[in-house]
Amino acid sequence: MALSDGSELALQSCEACKSRKKKCDRAFPSCTTCRTKLLRCVYEDTTQSELRKLRGQVDNFNKLLRNGSITTYLPTLGILHVEPPVQYPIPSRWYMPFLLQHLFVIDRELISPSFTRIENSEQDTFPPNTWIRFSLTDPCLFHAVLFAASSHLDVIRREQDNPITQYHRRNTVQLLLSSISESGTVRNSSIAATMYLWHYESMNCHIEEAEIHKKGLQQMVEASGGLEQLGSDGFLAHLITLIDIGDAILNASQPAFTDPASILSPLAPVTLLSERLMRPERELSINGMPLPLLDLLRHVHETTLRFESQMLEDQLRTSSTTGSRARVLRRMSEIFSEDELLSFSETTGNDSFYVACRCAANIHLKSMGQVVPYSSDGNQKLVKQLGLALSQTSKSMWHETEPEIYIWLCFTGAAADQEGKTWFLAKAGPVVMSLKPDELQQFKTGVLRFCQLLQYLEELDL
Repeated sequence: MALSDGSELALQSCEACKSRKKKCDRAFPSCTTCRTKLLRCVYEDTTQSELRKLRGQVDNFNKLLRNGSITTYLPTLGILHVEPPVQYPIPSRWYMPFLLQHLFVIDRELISPSFTRIENSEQDTFPPNTWIRFSLTDPCLFHAVLFAASSHLDVIRREQDNPITQYHRRNTVQLLLSSISESGTVRNSSIAATMYLWHYESMNCHIEEAEIHKKGLQQMVEASGGLEQLGSDGFLAHLITLIDIGDAILNASQPAFTDPASILSPLAPVTLLSERLMRPERELSINGMPLPLLDLLRHVHETTLRFESQMLEDQLRTSSTTGSRARVLRRMSEIFSEDELLSFSETTGNDSFYVACRCAANIHLKSMGQVVPYSSDGNQKLVKQLGLALSQTSKSMWHETEPEIYIWLCFTGAAADQEGKTWFLAKAGPVVMSLKPDELQQFKTGVLRFCQLLQYLEELDL
């Protein structure tokens, strides 16, 4: 509550006077009118003020939506309903069911962030409801989950300074510090809350805060005996691994929680496209993808393997990057020409998904052919076209039928964009989380090799 200089008068009306549309005489701590009428006299606190402003924004937003002025990213109610009478571990707010719905549900038309593919089978190793129940056991973790959901929407909508996001961030940090100092032990709920803080501070480009939470998470995991010792049937470790991979792509670095040697084989011919291209021939075009587009994807896959071979050879030859770029560039020019990079043209079709594939392919081929970082200036026009094409892509079709290619597109944008990396990563997250267990091993291998390639190109450019 704001006070005027040198006085004890509130600069805003109390709730009772405001509701009766009467002028408040602003006496502090309660106004004269309320005392005379024996009314409860309270002033709006900062959180209530933020929520009131947000409700006004939502009302205006809904008016625009009804008028057809804008379209937005709004999940619809689907399989799971996480709303009262569910008992929250903190006081309920009107927006909480919406945020939980956004985070935990896969809808038929819109894939929202979720923790496992929801199917009618009983083969899920970690059902979504288990994680929901886990998040409802601890106020700190629950705040962190709401912070994660609100942050994800902020990134997708390219919004900033959301009061709901800030509110749950504040409370997560306060409760986390209090829990650690009071108990002196590291609980799984504290580890999960720190994981969300790290990931979404990074997604919101709060680099210093993200690094602090990352180091804290590393210390917590180490104190618990490593990832394999974490609870939740190994699912918490799985989440940390996937978030770690996304962070490595954003920063063109090696993952902090994954030992590449435990997954990678130097001879394994694996890229992010391998899972899709290794299917039987009859299945490759089952979703109507034109053959020229499949040929383009094969070309990117094969070029990536050839480049990685040169990269490994260069790394074995010398521990220094001095002169390496010229050496690799000379070798790559012997393998394929610049004309080969541009040989796949508009014959792949005009669907926005196909356009996105062409843009991503050109980013890969230009970066490897010219031996420059993916985020180089020369790729920025292509990455803008990639983002536009992805925003126009049919979600229900390509998320479900071509998840590997969709992830490849998003990871390419996250690696290449100088300004909007996190938007691409936020688009990829829901699809990554929907991968089945038997798809994850090859995915992790492909993405770790991609991280190595990104780091190598960045170091050559120093």
